[in-house]
Amino acid sequence: MANNLESIFRLEFNKESELLDFDSEEITYNCAIQSIYKLDEDVYIYWNKEKIDISLKYDIGDSWADITGMLNNLKNENLKKFDMEWPSSSFFAYWEFTQIDKSNIKIETNWDYKTDKYIIVPRKYFIKEWERLINKIKKDLVKQGYDLKKLKNSG
Repeated sequence: MANNLESIFRLEFNKESELLDFDSEEITYNCAIQSIYKLDEDVYIYWNKEKIDISLKYDIGDSWADITGMLNNLKNENLKKFDMEWPSSSFFAYWEFTQIDKSNIKIETNWDYKTDKYIIVPRKYFIKEWERLINKIKKDLVKQGYDLKKLKNSG
C-alpha cells in the first residue's frame, strides 16, 4: 500500500548540501529558513506521479506558517473542511481539504500542472510526509545555531 500512496503523493528532497551560516538578525522561521538554504535546495511534491519542484529556501520559507497551520488543521479530526493558500510568488496554489471519512482526506488544487486536480490520501500518511519535511528543517535550523523556542512563526 505504501508504494501506491507514494505514487499518489509524497515529498522528496533533491539533495543534501552544505547549509549557509546562522544569521543572528533572523527572528522568524521563514527568514531563518531562507538564511540557511541555498537557491538550488529543492523539495519535490509528487502529486499523482507528477513531479512538482518547489524551493526549500523561498517556497517553503514563505509558506512556513501556512504549512504548520495546515498540519494543525489536519490533526483536528473534527474539522471537516478547510483551505490553504501557498503565498509564494514562484509556487502559488490553493488547496482545499475535505474529510472523506475518519481516515481519508480529499485535497483539491487550482494549479496548472498536467495532473489531476485532486487526490485522496490517508490523513495520517499526508501528515507524516509533511512532518518529515518540518523535522528536517528544524534539525537544520538547530544545526546552524537557531533556538527554535525563540523563532516566531511569522513576523
